[in-house]
Amino acid sequence: MASDLNSDEVLDFALAQLDHSIPGSQYIAAPLDHFIIQGPNGTHQCLVLQPLGPCVSPRLWMRLEKDPERLLRKFAHQTTQALDFLHKNHICHGDFRPSNILVKLANIDHLSEHELLSQVGQPIQIAVQTESGEEIPSSCPKYLVQPADITRLGNEFLTDEICVIDFGESYKFSSPPEDLGIPENYLPPEVLLGLPDAIGPACDLWALGCTLFEIREQLPLFYMIYDNDELLAEMVRFFGKLPEDWWAKWEARKDYFDHDGKWLREEEGWSLEVALSKPMEIFDSGDKYDKGPVKSLQTSESEQKLLADLLYQVFQYDPRKRISAEEVLRHGWFKLQ
Repeated sequence: MASDLNSDEVLDFALAQLDHSIPGSQYIAAPLDHFIIQGPNGTHQCLVLQPLGPCVSPRLWMRLEKDPERLLRKFAHQTTQALDFLHKNHICHGDFRPSNILVKLANIDHLSEHELLSQVGQPIQIAVQTESGEEIPSSCPKYLVQPADITRLGNEFLTDEICVIDFGESYKFSSPPEDLGIPENYLPPEVLLGLPDAIGPACDLWALGCTLFEIREQLPLFYMIYDNDELLAEMVRFFGKLPEDWWAKWEARKDYFDHDGKWLREEEGWSLEVALSKPMEIFDSGDKYDKGPVKSLQTSESEQKLLADLLYQVFQYDPRKRISAEEVLRHGWFKLQ
């Protein structure tokens, strides 16, 4: 919902007007319709979007009953097509990550209200109260209703297509913002270091690399990271020493590396290849734990090499050298069966 905005100011409306015969457009959540609500707090532009299912990571693989590895690669390919479509229309997403990439649902129009609520739960209404106990102002709603958790719909409603959502951080190539609202774990090093003119399409491409890893491995590439310095340190461990001018600018480098970029701490060896080799496993609790995982997601060695080759081309420190979404689509990793 966008308050006090004209249609020209909401990028979602611009998406609906693009040429949707171009590949990749089918994976973009363009508005189906819109309407206006006049309320005590102003005029609100409301967007009507299709109902969508769960995001593509981190637990989606447990719901994929047949050949999850192939389907995750398919989702990754569609995700890249979506970004390629945006970039060919000179639009940056700005918040490109798995939580904004959802699985499309099969048609649910045939469900009765009772059948639908039995799946997603009954609406829960909560009265609004002030912390002080005073009467709520007229501009405040009297109650709130918790949103329906549509991801609770059964696996039979999941399709083999994704949809990219949330264009609240999106911008045109010609007018980049001063900063990005995407979580730090998806930011490229030039933004973390505060370099000038760092925000643009190359930021989306770095986020795409993080997203492709996360879709396939069902785990973030950078996780359990507590500040930007730790994040930069992980990048150096994965992709090598930063360019010299960046290296000199990063004051905390001495806490992690020697002058040549050698890791100073005693933790286990860590690399992109090691991260790709780690399986995802589900165990039964209790005595059954010793019997091994009841379900696992493993990337074969041959696929690890292909995916690592692709990611190294995306995770180039020089933004100009990062391969485009169109080039990503031509990589051999997507040709695996």
